[in-house]
Amino acid sequence: MTETLLTRQDAARRLSISLTTLKRLMREGAIAYIRLPGRAVRFTAADLDAFVAAQRVEAGQPAADAADEDAPTPRRRRPAAQVVAFSARPR
Repeated sequence: MTETLLTRQDAARRLSISLTTLKRLMREGAIAYIRLPGRAVRFTAADLDAFVAAQRVEAGQPAADAADEDAPTPRRRRPAAQVVAFSARPR
């Protein structure tokens, strides 16, 4: 194997995304990577190119989320906060 392996930083830079986004893509299984012994992770240029090609949307095709653009975003309600007197706290 003569192909150069890229680090997480190199892969994120090549894709123009943050390390956090790259880690999320890895966790979701959206991008292929190589796990070396220990915690080392590497990427091949071919795998990065395949990921980019899979994200491509051809001209004239609606985006997958375009139909929902006009729909209002539902608001999430936070659970009501509970106030507990200091003397009533469990120990």
